[in-house]
Amino acid sequence: IGTISSTLDTSNNNIDLGTGWLTGDGTAEGINIDSTGKVFIGDSNPTAYFTSELNVDGNIAIGTTNGNASTSIVAKSCTTGSSQPFLIAGSSASGTGNAGGIMLLQAGAGDSNGNGGELQLCGGLKAGSGTDGDVVIRTGASGSLTTAVTVDEAQNTTLGGHLIITSATDGIVHTGSG
Repeated sequence: IGTISSTLDTSNNNIDLGTGWLTGDGTAEGINIDSTGKVFIGDSNPTAYFTSELNVDGNIAIGTTNGNASTSIVAKSCTTGSSQPFLIAGSSASGTGNAGGIMLLQAGAGDSNGNGGELQLCGGLKAGSGTDGDVVIRTGASGSLTTAVTVDEAQNTTLGGHLIITSATDGIVHTGSG
């Protein structure tokens, strides 16, 4: 075809890439789609893999150009059956004998004299006469999870193990009592 010098309008028809790429410079990088519709995104001549519906080789940044707007990743609302979990998981070892990957949630850092961002873990809000969701911290693997800490809707905190204080100058501070 050569160079296209105006908008390519396929008039609601498909483009079959075969094993080709949608790319910015003609190299084998950018967006690749397999025959089942799974999508791979990567740069620097990556090896495409299609283990999920969307596969990304590298980091993901979301938000506006200058970062001044709220951004979200939200699971689609459940309209039939029961709501399913939304899972974000670290890397698992695969026949290597290595440890599993660390899962890190970190609020943003301030600059100059600015405060660091606050990390909030929130249970879901109730509807009608239901109860607000608990915040639960568990240890172990799927199928054999052990509850370590639960904070319920009344802000009662239940520990599944011991409260261990490792400093002689730290302890339990109870404010607001007689």
